[in-house]
Amino acid sequence: MSAARLWRITAPLAVGAALLAIWEAVVRIEDIPPYILPGPLLIAETLWTDGPSLLSSLLVTLRITLAALAAFWGAGSRCCSRSLGSSRSVFFLTR
Repeated sequence: MSAARLWRITAPLAVGAALLAIWEAVVRIEDIPPYILPGPLLIAETLWTDGPSLLSSLLVTLRITLAALAAFWGAGSRCCSRSLGSSRSVFFLTR
């Protein structure tokens, strides 16, 4: 592995680790309550201990979000095609 490629991999990892360390330090030094701003270690611990229940909640939320997106996308395309005459004219107006 060349030095340039190694640098391209390690530099972003180092910056990310530094930002997480700064975030954790600020939370601890300023004694910020976890319900306002949890530190990254608390977030990781919570994900580790409550992961399965959080994952099931995430799936429910994603299902609802995608259903709402599909419903509003369909309603929006019907609305625009009625007001502009055809869905083909909607395509040309967005280009």
